[in-house]
Amino acid sequence: EQPVCLCGAQSSRVQCSVSAADMKAFVVVALLLLHQVMGDTQLVTQASNQFANDLYQKLAQKPDNVLVCPISLHVALTLLLQGAGGTTATELSSVLKLGTASNADVKEAYKTVLTGIQDDVLKIANKLYPAVGYQLSPDYLSVAREYFLSDVQGLNYSDPNGAVKTINDFVAEKTNNKIHDLISADTITDLTRLIIVNAVHFQATWKSTFTTAYEDYFKVTPDKRVKTKLMTQTGYFDYKEDPTLEAKVLKMDYDKEGYSMVFILPNKEDGLPAVEAKLAETSLENILKDLKETRVEVTIPKFKVEQTLELKEILEKMGLKEVFSSRANLHGVANGDNLYVSDVIQKTFINVHENGTEAAAATGIFAVTQSLDVSPYTPFQADHPFTFYLIGGGGVLLFNGRFQQPNGKE
Repeated sequence: EQPVCLCGAQSSRVQCSVSAADMKAFVVVALLLLHQVMGDTQLVTQASNQFANDLYQKLAQKPDNVLVCPISLHVALTLLLQGAGGTTATELSSVLKLGTASNADVKEAYKTVLTGIQDDVLKIANKLYPAVGYQLSPDYLSVAREYFLSDVQGLNYSDPNGAVKTINDFVAEKTNNKIHDLISADTITDLTRLIIVNAVHFQATWKSTFTTAYEDYFKVTPDKRVKTKLMTQTGYFDYKEDPTLEAKVLKMDYDKEGYSMVFILPNKEDGLPAVEAKLAETSLENILKDLKETRVEVTIPKFKVEQTLELKEILEKMGLKEVFSSRANLHGVANGDNLYVSDVIQKTFINVHENGTEAAAATGIFAVTQSLDVSPYTPFQADHPFTFYLIGGGGVLLFNGRFQQPNGKE
């Protein structure tokens, strides 16, 4: 058997006891580009944010920069859940933090979220690519279209290059050409029957743009400094010093209402691992509690992060096991046919600069007149590793990352 792919942590082949004729590879591709926000239903918001916290903690065990779009993965896996049964469904519900919520409630919540989230800042697109002639369950197709707003297009997987081009072209279009080559021809096998793609794109300008950019040192560790581009502005932002986290928390809004980026800066230059350990035990809601409008001199690096995440191994560690094996129960996807997930792959991109944040085409840099306000300010000097969140309407976490060190792409 040949596994396929979705976005994630390390791909590996699945060895099963059934013959190749019995088991078909099922590719879930969560293409996730940039993020920002989702829905306004508590069910989806809470479940996705809790899932995001677990996912980030697994990814954070490796050094270097981290960038993940948890809502994209949550959408793709929840769509998969609609065709799952038995232990497979139980594991998916548990890992996705959907608990005992009824399938009807989950579907309605996602329909509300995905319908309300489309605007000029954030775009989310789902698409199912079944093999030509392969019959998906009419009920599953109906759910995918009605509740997850998913398009469907049959592909000839006996022509891997043609199929890959079609999928990658769709992804590039939906992400403003920021995500290319999500999958390659070698991920398609004779057993490939379905690929699920979720694409996310976000682009917005800061409500208050940065007025100054300059080169200075970023302290990767107390003993290692790297020159990078920093940007500074002084203004009024939601802010607090959190003694429990031993960190400063800063929330910067975008000009589109409901979207913001939250920076968590450890007090100690080498304090990020300790802060991340504490973040694992709290929620985004708690982090954002008690923020007060404060005059802050903000200094953060300009940065770009691009990553390919092979997430199968990570998801297995989180408790998703059966769906990757010959025991997978995805009978509701294709009228009882034997399907399993071979891989989960996600590609992410983010660009934070003076004018805003983009996950698509580059935007121009604009300078604005500096404020003449001379009242006292609180410094927020992000010149050492920090973590960040991109959040949107209703507090849904769209993007989660760590800036550990400059990569020369700024």
